[in-house]
Amino acid sequence: MSDTEQNIVEEPSTVTNDVSESTEAQPAVTLLNFPSTISVRFVTRNEEQQVTESAINLPSDLTRFGLSEIVNHLLHGEGEENKEKHVPFEFLVEYKETKKAFLRTSLKKFFVKTQKYPESTITIEYVEAQPAPKCVDTIPHDDWVSDIKFDPITNTLFTGCYDKFVRIIDPDSSDPEKRVLATAKHPRPVQNIVCAHSSDGLYFASASKDENARVWKVLKDDNDRINGAECRMILRGHLMNVNDLSVNPSANGELLCTASDDRTIKIWQVDLEHKKPHLFNQELESDEQPTTKKVKRTYKSFNAIGTLGTTSGNKGEGHTLGITCVTWAHKGSIYSGSNDHTIRQWDVARAELTSTISGSKVVSSLTLNQDLNLILTAHPDHLVRMWDPRMSSRASIFRSHKAWVRRVEWQVGGGHQFVSCGDDNQVKVWDVRSALPLHSVSHSSEQSLHQSGRKNVSPFKVLSISYCDNETIYSGSTDTTLKKHKIKN
Repeated sequence: MSDTEQNIVEEPSTVTNDVSESTEAQPAVTLLNFPSTISVRFVTRNEEQQVTESAINLPSDLTRFGLSEIVNHLLHGEGEENKEKHVPFEFLVEYKETKKAFLRTSLKKFFVKTQKYPESTITIEYVEAQPAPKCVDTIPHDDWVSDIKFDPITNTLFTGCYDKFVRIIDPDSSDPEKRVLATAKHPRPVQNIVCAHSSDGLYFASASKDENARVWKVLKDDNDRINGAECRMILRGHLMNVNDLSVNPSANGELLCTASDDRTIKIWQVDLEHKKPHLFNQELESDEQPTTKKVKRTYKSFNAIGTLGTTSGNKGEGHTLGITCVTWAHKGSIYSGSNDHTIRQWDVARAELTSTISGSKVVSSLTLNQDLNLILTAHPDHLVRMWDPRMSSRASIFRSHKAWVRRVEWQVGGGHQFVSCGDDNQVKVWDVRSALPLHSVSHSSEQSLHQSGRKNVSPFKVLSISYCDNETIYSGSTDTTLKKHKIKN
């Protein structure tokens, strides 16, 4: 681990930056000098689960399980008849002013690790523990599932696949013959997709190994049901594979960017109805047939309206190796991750590189939480890293995967939770306030593990993931399936 990295709970240096008012050195907090009991006050934001706020003396070697029993006892009392009412709780302990972390050790060990001697009474916030995700549906594909996007407005899934197709899926349909509403095909495997709403309707864009991206208009019948997809734009200009796309969240779906192995990011204006002829490059005939009319189509190729970085790979001009991932922030900035181990921030209006975060590993995935202003990245060294762009030299580490972490995604709608997936066949749910995952589930079944011929090792890799809402996670794998996981109380 590099000396610029830190773990939000496990590394004491991350939580001992407070300056003491006293000029005298404070004695180290150790297991030997820590008191056997401490005074605790419990608080919660759920009024229905509020217990007394009076201080209680408790053993300092209690873990979250013991604390959960105490809270349940205070809520429901003793007796076998009340045990069925018990629910598990998680506990947030303050380790720094305004900073809290989930308790994953005993109280005593927590304060020793954080080198914070507890005050006369410590306040602990408790929340009901989140249940583990359970697989409730499996949607077969014909090849590896490379990407997943969810549109909450239409309650529709979009999946990218190595069989060259993007599928539009009704996730609530129980009829296997009807759940795929439409398909769209690239000449080569689909890398990533993005969906958005513009003034001309719902569309999705797809990035491919054919060096192009395409923009497709979603077609609907008279009953407003999706029944097709029509390619309206071919985005040409990259010299190598297009790896990722992102839509400007502040432009009503009218602008998107693409990232490529050619070390550049290109900016495009979405024109589904071809109202802006100055953007056209050339017309391209295709032998592919749209889903609604069996006639040869003429597609329009479009020029980019801007380029960030250069194909030369000069260090001062941007990325020196291929760009693997990209995301568009609200305030006119784009963040990109690369094989050159860096995360770079770009000013789109001025087409300038504004900052660079240097890491130690390839960046395979990048996601931005606009509310918390935090960036998560996934890496082949089995780690997820979290960065604050305002403190670019420091990364918090989330360590649990046993193989390459392929993708990391924040929960849609903000909050503190995110999900990750990787080559270890694992889907993990995290909270940034804990260094350990809340839950870990296997994408492929135990039967698949045994068939691999290697004990406890899966031959499958989870390539894509989406945390759609508070209770739904989708994952896509090299086992050629899309799985729906539900989190229910």
